[in-house]
Amino acid sequence: MQEEKFFKKCFKTDAHQLNVEAIVLDDNENLILTCSRDQHIKLWSLSEDLKKGLHQRQDFPHHKSSVLSLKPILAFHKPSFFVSLSTDETMKYWDFSEKKCLKSLNLRGVVSSFLIDNQKIFAAFGRDSLYIIKVLDIYGGEAVQEFKGHSDVILSMVISHNMKILISGSRDKTICFWNLKSKKPFQKPLKVHSKVHKLGITNLLILENKGLLISGANDNLIKIWALKEVDLSLTLTKTLSMHKGWILTLYPLSDDFLLSSASDDEIRMWNINTGECLEVIKDEMFNPGSLMFIKNKRLLLVGDKNGEVRGWEYCGPISFINL
Repeated sequence: MQEEKFFKKCFKTDAHQLNVEAIVLDDNENLILTCSRDQHIKLWSLSEDLKKGLHQRQDFPHHKSSVLSLKPILAFHKPSFFVSLSTDETMKYWDFSEKKCLKSLNLRGVVSSFLIDNQKIFAAFGRDSLYIIKVLDIYGGEAVQEFKGHSDVILSMVISHNMKILISGSRDKTICFWNLKSKKPFQKPLKVHSKVHKLGITNLLILENKGLLISGANDNLIKIWALKEVDLSLTLTKTLSMHKGWILTLYPLSDDFLLSSASDDEIRMWNINTGECLEVIKDEMFNPGSLMFIKNKRLLLVGDKNGEVRGWEYCGPISFINL
């Protein structure tokens, strides 16, 4: 393992008072947004001199509780449109170019995971032993479908557009596949893979070009699976086992290289093909969680549980990242 080969720290910004839950960009990589357990969403600009870090442009304290996630709405064909999700049981629509909240929807429940695809929002709910995924119309927020099959909180979801399936991972240690082509209002899983980890699954990542599904879990492991379209089978190809804490985030630099953060206060860079850990990113008083890579700046942004955003400049080969 070679230290300080790929990433060089350049700044630390005091961004929030509590955990930075997500860092997101618009399609043009012009808007930098963060959300936090301190109930705030913030809009940032990045100095040309990376050592000067982030500069706050706007603060949006509209939620009444922790803001857990923030995602772009590509179906609206405007890069400044986003949806935020909070433990106050609301989902808010934003136009950050206009710096305003467009509307708020009452979800009548706490969402543990959500994603947006085309004109649908997939929101995972869990309460009173009922763990379901609701498919919501993106414009009005009405539930148009429900998926039920997990027995514990659903913490991650991804979509395979090639296979037209939704893939979900849960604290029940299972991965479920759901048929996105079906119009039935209620669905059971197409396929269930049980006990793929010893503890709950926290993260899923799909690499369509390579036919791979990557899972991270509370057992401190990252597993790389070959996913077959014919029978939706999973074949374990590699296990990445160098983290000493549960996996918090999986982030792809390209189809060949992966970043992971964990509760051991480390970020690791992996070669997906060989399973080799290429670098470990550490820092003083560091509790990394959310990750975002700005390609046109070659800059890794890391959201910290202490409310900080730290930046590392990427100095490695261009071929290692998707540009």
